[in-house]
Amino acid sequence: MNKGPHFDLFPNGRPKIEPKVSKTEKGTTLSAGALSATIHPDEHTFEIRFHSTDGSNALTSLLGRSVGLAYSPAPSSPMQTGDMRNFKHYIFTQTTLGIGESVHGLGERFGAFNKVGQSISLWNADGGTSSDQAYKNVSFWLSSRGYGIFIDTPGKVELEIGSERCSRVQTSVEGQRLKWYIIYGPTPKEVLQRYAILTGKPSKVPSWSFGLWLSTSFTTNYDEATVNSFLEGMRERDTQVDVFHYDCFWMKVRRVLCPLFLCTSFSLVFAEAYITLYITAGLHVDRLRLRLRAIPRPQSADFSPERLRTGQESLCVDQPLHRTVRCRVQDRS
Repeated sequence: MNKGPHFDLFPNGRPKIEPKVSKTEKGTTLSAGALSATIHPDEHTFEIRFHSTDGSNALTSLLGRSVGLAYSPAPSSPMQTGDMRNFKHYIFTQTTLGIGESVHGLGERFGAFNKVGQSISLWNADGGTSSDQAYKNVSFWLSSRGYGIFIDTPGKVELEIGSERCSRVQTSVEGQRLKWYIIYGPTPKEVLQRYAILTGKPSKVPSWSFGLWLSTSFTTNYDEATVNSFLEGMRERDTQVDVFHYDCFWMKVRRVLCPLFLCTSFSLVFAEAYITLYITAGLHVDRLRLRLRAIPRPQSADFSPERLRTGQESLCVDQPLHRTVRCRVQDRS
């Protein structure tokens, strides 16, 4: 049983494609637009090869021993398989990885851009600052051979990308169902366009969010001198700043759990560091946004963003864990 959560695919409508099935001495071929899959004609031979319909590009394959069900812990005798309730079930697939082929994507990570040789877990967690894990996992990867694979599951996904077997990309999930989509380009742009048709296109983000973000980076002192030193340093380097990001150490909860930590800390931060920032002449900015990273606690239930005002601008909530303050920057000169 698939308990979900479930997400709609093709949210803007499924493209109209006429599938075709053909048989030759090379096997049975199912074609959908520019992408085809050919099944080996011999009995007792498991082999599915994915390729462009015109035959110009061989993409990847599922060969013998590339689809399986695994148990954990491993049974010590065949008798144990009579009752599998105390075993975890995993299903896996292994697609072929070509010589020189590179793999990219899978969300925000701190490792090498090319994922070949890496073992990757897709599971959102706080990996800290000394691991390869970031905050945003995406169950989609893009190959240099002109295709991408979207793994259609909201659960934890384990990938062995040329690591367990140098010529395979292994995908495994707990359970008895694994579903993925292969998307053909052949260019990366076309792969991503078709991926967006399948999963939905993201909302537009404001243009300022593409600018330079300057973070306090877990500093523990948020007085006027400290905050200004960050901004003064950017002025000295003749660098534009669009967003000034307060990391979560501005909250007292990181040091002393206080029922009113949000209100107390807000007063502490902005009474000393100013909600309206006075920046010395020469800093290339006429409007600066402050972004506050907050760690949620039950004690914050009574906090209301409407209690705080910054001149003509109000405190805006963009995510449950993050609050954004927009304020006008005044030239001290």
